[in-house]
Amino acid sequence: MTGPIEISEEIFGDVAVLHLKGRLTIGDPCELFNGCISRLLSAGQKKILLDIGELGHIDSSGLSILARSSIVLTRRKGNLKLCNATGRVNDALVVTRLSEYFDVFPSIKEGLRAFSAAPLYCLCPVCGSRSEPPAHNQVSLYWPPQTCSHCDSQFIVTNEMPVQNRTVLAKIKIVTYGKENECLEVLPGPPVSLCVVGRLDLFSSRAVEIALRAIPVPRLAAIDLGRTTEISEGGRDALLTLLASTEKGDRVVVSLEGLSPDRLSPLSNLSKFSHLTKSAAFGALGPVPKKSTWLVSIDRA
Repeated sequence: MTGPIEISEEIFGDVAVLHLKGRLTIGDPCELFNGCISRLLSAGQKKILLDIGELGHIDSSGLSILARSSIVLTRRKGNLKLCNATGRVNDALVVTRLSEYFDVFPSIKEGLRAFSAAPLYCLCPVCGSRSEPPAHNQVSLYWPPQTCSHCDSQFIVTNEMPVQNRTVLAKIKIVTYGKENECLEVLPGPPVSLCVVGRLDLFSSRAVEIALRAIPVPRLAAIDLGRTTEISEGGRDALLTLLASTEKGDRVVVSLEGLSPDRLSPLSNLSKFSHLTKSAAFGALGPVPKKSTWLVSIDRA
């Protein structure tokens, strides 16, 4: 195809390589590119490598169409990779941080080799099952937000390269009532913070128990009730039972910061473990490690 952008195609096994030359900008160039991707998808092609070594310019529309194409391919269990990024185009990918999102390789050969490499999967920090989606680039690793295929926990890991097949956990979210605004948010710390959002009752207290058991031992954690909308007697009693049954070496406290006085009185039986401010709760835990010990294991397909 000729014009502001030229697109030529080669097939290597099950990988389609598109060579882009010229400018990927708003209007006809983006429409031509989108048409090529749509045609390949209609033909069942799910592995696409973009050779952008001769792409001289890319604007925000061009960057957007690259990102959208990648999302479409991922939803269809496919993958879009880039290679030969140079000059202003490479600068645009770096400035927009899309270089962290895309698998970018220095040559076509290395890009093709990456398609044959086994993808990497995170194992859920809550239940240990494999999560989705995987990471395909083992050179500059990018982990999208993860969802466990077994327990539906959502979590985020850092984009540090795995060490001994493990990477660092950044956050966990366990939805309790099928709503995003009713959940348990877990920050690995240290110390670990478990924030109950929405109702704390007998049902949602189970999420607190599951998350607490998943913390690496010895467990150092603060349970934050400041964002609860309701605490039932069953939820309070279940929390008390959980606090009283911690294992030797564990230190678990409760922060009541943010609760009104009328909501504090029913929680008097938690006084052994609770504190009126987050700082007091964290202080009661005593010395904590400087770095998080909560790592996520990596599994190779």
